[in-house]
Amino acid sequence: MQTNLTHQENLFLKYSDGTATKAEVRALFALLAEGTADQQVLQLMANEMELAQPEKTFDEARWARVYQTLKSKIAAEPVSPSRQIRLQQPLRYVAAAVFALMIFGAGWFYIKQNSGLQAGLTKGHYASDLNPGQNGATLTLENGKVIPLNAGKAGFIVGSGQLSYTDGAALTAEAVDGQLIASTAQRQTYQVTLADGSKVWLNAQSSLRFPSKFLGKKQRIVELNGEAYFEISKDKKHPFIVKSGRQELEVLGTHFNVNSYGNEPDIKTTLLEGKVKINHRYMLEPGYQLVDNESEIVVNKVDPSLAVAWTTGSFSFQNAPLEVIMRQVSRWYGAQVSYASEDLKQRHFTGSISRYDKVSSLLKTIELSGVVTFQLQGNKITVNK
Repeated sequence: MQTNLTHQENLFLKYSDGTATKAEVRALFALLAEGTADQQVLQLMANEMELAQPEKTFDEARWARVYQTLKSKIAAEPVSPSRQIRLQQPLRYVAAAVFALMIFGAGWFYIKQNSGLQAGLTKGHYASDLNPGQNGATLTLENGKVIPLNAGKAGFIVGSGQLSYTDGAALTAEAVDGQLIASTAQRQTYQVTLADGSKVWLNAQSSLRFPSKFLGKKQRIVELNGEAYFEISKDKKHPFIVKSGRQELEVLGTHFNVNSYGNEPDIKTTLLEGKVKINHRYMLEPGYQLVDNESEIVVNKVDPSLAVAWTTGSFSFQNAPLEVIMRQVSRWYGAQVSYASEDLKQRHFTGSISRYDKVSSLLKTIELSGVVTFQLQGNKITVNK
C-alpha cells in the first residue's frame, strides 16, 4: 500500500490493480453512489479513463460529451437518491463518477448486474486461452463442389456467372449457375455480394442459399440458417425474400439483421432502415425488433445497434441472460460451455466488449461482476458461482 494516501485513494488504487476485497469494492462504489468520494479519488478515476484511451484527447469539451452520453444511458432507469451524482465537482470528475457507477472493470467496457451496484473481484482458472474468430467460409456450387474461401479476403461477389473476391481477384475460373450456398463454421464470418448488388454479412455458424442470378425471376429469394445482416438493393418490381426457418421476410430495399440459429429459442428480426413485412402479416418499422418464439410473436422497440454490433467487431448485450451470451461466445471462439448449476444461465448482464480480444479477456471482465467465475481448459468453459 502506498503511503501518504487517503483511505479513499487506497480503495480506488486497490480496486484498479485487482487487490481489493469484496468489502472494499462495495465501500468504494458506495462512496461514489452517495456522492461523497473526495476530489483525489475522482482525479485518479479521471486519469484512469484518459489512460484507457491514450489516442484520444480528453479536453473539457470531450468530458462534456462523455458526461452527456453516460447520463443519457441511465436517463431511462429509475435512479434512487443514493445514486445521484453531486454536480459540485469539475465536469471531468463528475463524468468519471457517473462512468464508474455504470461499469465494473477498466477501459471503456462496462458490465452491470440487474441487482444494482453489487460488485466483487473474483478470479477463475485459465489453463489455456482461445483466439477470436476471423474471416473464412466455404462456397458450395450447384454441382456439389465445395470451395474453401480465402480467409485473407473480406468477401466475394457474384456477377454474370463468374465469382470474384471483393478486391477483384478471381475466386474460381469455372462458370457458375444454379443455387449456391455460402457457409461459415464456428470462428468464421464472411461477406457475400449477391448478383443484384445486395450485400450480406454472415456471422459464425451460418449459411446462405442463393441463386447465381436473379434475372427472369419475379422474386429474389434466399434462405438463411444462423445469423446475417442484410443491405438490400432496391427493386420495387422484384421483392427480396428471406426465408429463415418458420419465418419469411419480404423487403424492397432495406437494412436489417436476422438471427435464426437452430439452438436459439427465438427468431429475431431487427430493422435498421426501410420496411420489411414478415410472414405476410407483420410490418416492421426502423428501430423495432420482431421476436418469434413459435408460440407467440412480439414486436419491441429496441436499440438496433445491439443486434448488429457483431458486424462492427463487438459483443453487445442489454439485460441478456448469461446463457444467451455464452452461446455467442461458443460460436465465435469455438468453445464448449457447461454450467455448474442451471440457475447460472439466467444471470442477466449488460455490456460491450471487442469480439477480437481473446476469450479470457471477455470472461475475466464478466467475472468482475462478482456473480460468476469461469474455468477454461482447452476449448471447454465451465461457468461456476
